[in-house]
Amino acid sequence: MFGKLISKLFHEKPTMENIKKNITNSFDMLLGSDYFAKDRWEIEVFQKKPELKMQLEERMEKDLAEVLESRDIYKAFRELLVDTIQVAVVNCQLTNGEYADSDVEVICRSINRGLAFSMDNEQLRLATQLANISEAYSGYDWCRAKAVHESAWAEMKLHILRTLQIQIFERVSGKSDGPDWWDVYREAYTIYIKSLYKLILDGGDEHRGFPHPIVAAMGNDALSDMRDKLFASAVAP
Repeated sequence: MFGKLISKLFHEKPTMENIKKNITNSFDMLLGSDYFAKDRWEIEVFQKKPELKMQLEERMEKDLAEVLESRDIYKAFRELLVDTIQVAVVNCQLTNGEYADSDVEVICRSINRGLAFSMDNEQLRLATQLANISEAYSGYDWCRAKAVHESAWAEMKLHILRTLQIQIFERVSGKSDGPDWWDVYREAYTIYIKSLYKLILDGGDEHRGFPHPIVAAMGNDALSDMRDKLFASAVAP
């Protein structure tokens, strides 16, 4: 009982006013010091391009207004977090130096071919449209430059969402309690995306193409079960 009382004392109410305040404070902290930029390249990108901050701030306020309007705001917030983790992972794997530039080009060309046939398939078209909603630059063809921009955007968004998660939406475990669900899901999703990109490279340019990576991941039973459990266990802190 005492633990629940402490949790309530240290969490703000999920109101748009508190959310906007936390978003502003998070941006000020992250972008106002070179300390964070030394370890996180996406922060340096946003420091150099102030217009990105305004765009992301506007997008986050829109996304979180939809969270507050939903029937279950805690589940909706987790869904937003999961969507953003997925965007970060599929793009980070193309920009972290793990693949040669030529391999990144092969992967992107295959995805572009897959997106073309996905739009002719009713089921894949709907899933692709849902995947595109979570992206920042969904109107562009897949290429390394798009992956760099998507990765920076998604990672920066995750920094802010993490603060909102801790301050407002969830009771986050301490380090002594083991990894948070956030880290566990990202690791599992990364393993799947790596295997998918290997499959794409094995197919090469002769393959007809693969659907959007997030759409492909929707068909993985283990990830689907993990998402279902995460959403079902979302509760007020």
